[in-house]
Amino acid sequence: MNWINTQVAGYNNSWVGSQFNQSASQGFVAYSVVLNPNDAAVSMQDGSVLKNSDGSPISILEAARARSDIEFIEEDQIMRTTAVQENAPWGLQRISSAEALPAGSRANALAFSYTFNETAGKGVDVYVIDTGINTEHESFEGRATFGFAAQGQPKVDDQGHGTHCAGTIASKDFGVAKAANVIAVKVLGADGSGATSDIVDGIQFAMQSAQRSGRPSVISMSLGGGVSRALDSAVTTAVGAGMHVVVAAGNEAADANTSSPARAPAVITVGASTITDQVASFSNFGQGVDIFAPGQQIISTFIGSTTARQILSGTSMACPHVAGMVASILSSEGQITPAQMAQRLKGLGTTDALTRVPRGTTNLVAQLPQ
Repeated sequence: MNWINTQVAGYNNSWVGSQFNQSASQGFVAYSVVLNPNDAAVSMQDGSVLKNSDGSPISILEAARARSDIEFIEEDQIMRTTAVQENAPWGLQRISSAEALPAGSRANALAFSYTFNETAGKGVDVYVIDTGINTEHESFEGRATFGFAAQGQPKVDDQGHGTHCAGTIASKDFGVAKAANVIAVKVLGADGSGATSDIVDGIQFAMQSAQRSGRPSVISMSLGGGVSRALDSAVTTAVGAGMHVVVAAGNEAADANTSSPARAPAVITVGASTITDQVASFSNFGQGVDIFAPGQQIISTFIGSTTARQILSGTSMACPHVAGMVASILSSEGQITPAQMAQRLKGLGTTDALTRVPRGTTNLVAQLPQ
């Protein structure tokens, strides 16, 4: 064979289990080689190509496949470390296994196993638009910061809801993506409520901050209310800017399309499931729900101390499971568009696993890549 310096658009590196080693660079005009019987990677630099003896071009893979002394060819994959958390909340086991949890499992016990990628979420920012975050909680390991507080609001979580959600996203003890950053965007007060205008301001802060950082970014919104064109427009704009927006479906046992921001088509709307794989009795439903995730009796971080924990229920608890999954996928698979992420999540989900699913509602439980 000859290596000939002919321009091509590009190439893919692959490892070859073979009995030869060959390499070339753009500096070669022509080079004939007797191949040595060593297992090795085939390496070519962009701009080089193999040619047959008649001068016709042939790809490196075609050339390799034509050889009888090559055992196999496979893609050069990225391998990562994995770990198993043995004292995990039930929700983490459910999203990391397609199997239902054993009958009789107790939701309020930290007695479950979670298999996870130790670098899940690394380099990804998750903006938790909520009541704030107890950033001093030791389970965040310094990865929680306070980014924004609506006018008149203190930079502290004085309610606990936001800290609980952030813990499910990224805390060491209760989180899905244990290496992600969580950024508090406080738009709700001590009573758990806030004005639409403050929420819109919080979304705009998250967009501007993400643009400055250039890092993959997720918005997690475990909040909602009546129909608001302003709020729907704000989340749609954020998605258009490349942010992955995950929202709670709502807890009124009603059609999710009757509340904002759950009704916005561009966002990922999450309903709540139970430890027995039922749609939670309080969860909103309907065509606006994209996927379900654990949302009943969820243990996570809380306020009051650096080790506080609490059990809460709601689609507010389901939403951060999926936000953490999005952060995990972004860190392991690279940046994709929000629309692609929605399809990725739906493709990964476990189908027909739930009971008590209202008519016209998807039967899909969130599932991490295996």
